[in-house]
Amino acid sequence: MRKETGNLPDPRNTRRYTWPWFVLAAVLLALALAVLWMSKEIERARRIRDSSAPTPRTDRDTTEPLKCIARVSNPRR
Repeated sequence: MRKETGNLPDPRNTRRYTWPWFVLAAVLLALALAVLWMSKEIERARRIRDSSAPTPRTDRDTTEPLKCIARVSNPRR
C-alpha cells in the first residue's frame, strides 16, 4: 500500500474502526450470558431430578418382595 508518491502511508493517519470492538463486546457478552444460563438450567434440572427421585428403600423392603415373587413363580418351595 504505497501512496502515489511511492512512500508508505503514515501509520498515525490510518483510520481506526470502532465497530469491531462493539462486535467483540457483543460476542463476549453473549458467551457469558450463555454460560450463566446453562449453569442455571443444569442446577434446575438436578433439583427437579433429585426431588422426583424415588425414596431409598430399607433392606427389608427390598428383600421381601423378591421372596414373595420367588414363592409365586416356584410353588414347590
